[in-house]
Amino acid sequence: IDTIFVGLIDRSASLELFGQLDHPTVTASIEKVLQACKKGAIPTGMYCRDVKSVNQAVAQGMTMIGFGTDAG
Repeated sequence: IDTIFVGLIDRSASLELFGQLDHPTVTASIEKVLQACKKGAIPTGMYCRDVKSVNQAVAQGMTMIGFGTDAG
């Protein structure tokens, strides 16, 4: 595995919390993924919806950040 790109919307949906991106269960789940990746030295990333989420992702150690969209 070269990298893990966390699908935030997908993750929230799989936890039956669709769209609740800041729900404690969703954020704890993502943190669990990040810790496992750090342990295995696997780079992580995710799509960020705004500057605040970019800063949070970088602070968490993510190195592959998607930002912006080509839609609308």
